[in-house]
Amino acid sequence: MDKRNKMMDKKEIMELLNEQWSNAACCGYVIKTCTSLKLDKSIVNLILKELRNSFEIVTVEQAKKIYYDS
Repeated sequence: MDKRNKMMDKKEIMELLNEQWSNAACCGYVIKTCTSLKLDKSIVNLILKELRNSFEIVTVEQAKKIYYDS
């Protein structure tokens, strides 16, 4: 593996770590919002389950577009 490939690997790792933090932060925002709205815990859990599923099927760029287009 040459130096360039190693740098790409480090970049990919950093992006992955950043994405995981962002996912956790996003879940925290959702929990905080749901708590402020006094939603039932079962509803919050359902929202979080669907959100985690979205993390797997929607890219960050797609999510940004959905947000900005809403």
